[in-house]
Amino acid sequence: MTSTARVATAHLPSRPPARELAFYGGLGALTVAGALEWPVALAVGGATWLLRSVRKEKKEADTTAQT
Repeated sequence: MTSTARVATAHLPSRPPARELAFYGGLGALTVAGALEWPVALAVGGATWLLRSVRKEKKEADTTAQT
């Protein structure tokens, strides 16, 4: 049973850092409160995610190239 649980959870994405959760949670809270319109929040969240993923991939590529 334990091995089945490990196999099942191995396919789940890892938990995002607390800083990212706070950012996206705050963005959602501002949207719900009416301080931001949902298309603006979606654009900001999407652009942030895209920039962070590109930066992360570049950092990983630089790390593997140095070894």
